[in-house]
Amino acid sequence: MNDVIDRYLACWNETDPAARRKLIDEVWADDARYIDPLAEAHGRDEIDATIAAAQRQFPGFVFALAGPVYAHHRQARFTWGLGPEGAEPLVIGFDVAVTDHDSKIVDVLGFLDTAIAGRLSAAPGCGPGCPRDRGRRSRESRTAARSAPGRPRRRRPAPSRRCR
Repeated sequence: MNDVIDRYLACWNETDPAARRKLIDEVWADDARYIDPLAEAHGRDEIDATIAAAQRQFPGFVFALAGPVYAHHRQARFTWGLGPEGAEPLVIGFDVAVTDHDSKIVDVLGFLDTAIAGRLSAAPGCGPGCPRDRGRRSRESRTAARSAPGRPRRRRPAPSRRCR
């Protein structure tokens, strides 16, 4: 499983689009899925676009393992760091990766432990216009609105497919 995780991180670090896509095709299953607090990608094309976007956001940064890979039953959990090569990472997170019987990644669930203030933010919704973010109010105003006599309750709209 260590080899799979090394190749997974190599996908994130490959800046040449053609070489990165070749790696993605070798490492990820056709219908693979990647989900973290900032992105959700289904399939190799979306995963490639997600990686390219991260590289644009953090030019010159590299992903590196920040500890051992713990694995069992075709799944692995590992901590990674993101920062300038050879320097202390500015972002630390951990991922859980699941592979199929051919050792291709089918699922990655990512979590952020620490992040650069202001550069990353995990909003409750998927971005501007997300139905989950419309009309967000403070806890106090929600409580007051619920307790107002004769006031109908508003339901929060269901999240769209875009929601992360």
